[in-house]
Amino acid sequence: MPGYASNLQRHEWVKHGSCYGKSAELYYQDAIRLTDTINQSEVGTLLKNNIGKRVSSTQIRQAFNKAFGEGLGKKVNMRCDKKGRLGELWINLSGDISSDSSLSSLLKNAVNASNNCESGLVDPV
Repeated sequence: MPGYASNLQRHEWVKHGSCYGKSAELYYQDAIRLTDTINQSEVGTLLKNNIGKRVSSTQIRQAFNKAFGEGLGKKVNMRCDKKGRLGELWINLSGDISSDSSLSSLLKNAVNASNNCESGLVDPV
């Protein structure tokens, strides 16, 4: 895991996983599965094809709509840093996350997200 030497996994568990209701191992397994689902979708393709370029929140939300269902892009909050780089996608989910939960169903049950930036530069890894 990137950041292992700095104990990033501990921070992530304490801040995001400790209220998950499952073990740290299951929390990370579920998080990796959902991340892989996004990375292998139109969303991942959009980001890969635009490294070094700007993408808009509209493009991100349209990619989510195409990949997971119409209107589900509204569940995504694009967040950029002070230099205008795309920093994070905050994705609202609701429901029981298990190995057989689809990302589409978790998005459908979630509340809509606000947006923190309109476009951001996609940095290379």
